[in-house]
Amino acid sequence: GTHGTTNLSARVAGTQEPVRVSAFVSRYGSGGYDLSPTTATPTVPSFSDYIGRSTVAYELGASTELEVRARASHEAQRSTVEVTGEEQLFNNEATRTDWSLAPRITHRLRPGVQVEARLFGSGYRTQTDLTGASGGALFSRDDYDQRQHRAEAQVQAALTDAHLLTAGAGYITESV
Repeated sequence: GTHGTTNLSARVAGTQEPVRVSAFVSRYGSGGYDLSPTTATPTVPSFSDYIGRSTVAYELGASTELEVRARASHEAQRSTVEVTGEEQLFNNEATRTDWSLAPRITHRLRPGVQVEARLFGSGYRTQTDLTGASGGALFSRDDYDQRQHRAEAQVQAALTDAHLLTAGAGYITESV
């Protein structure tokens, strides 16, 4: 592709009762490009981004299903940059990693009434290192890490054909 851009992906899915499975993988990347060659900083730095997603569902019985969804992504980026007030060029290397995991169990108590319990966990992290282009000395490092965890339970009951009652409770934690 233009500027060394590639976008490759694959998806697969299948069912063998009582199990359903699906998976997706992707790689998207570019060699980067510079619309203003007189500056040291590229318009878009070179990067590669990898993504994977999957879902597995399992019928535990006629009334109960367990489902687990997962996602992971990792991007790496590299470029040479100028820093105002400095007399040398720097290598800028950055990564971003994020993930999530979401199990859920659903049980139908009777027609029109079901209970569900869900968990969700996710993380997001970026790290950037700026090092001297000639000697490799570390000039700066940025590191950001965020996590979220959630637990929920809910019940749904069909009161009539036109009315649904939903009640639930949950708990969320987050850290940065």
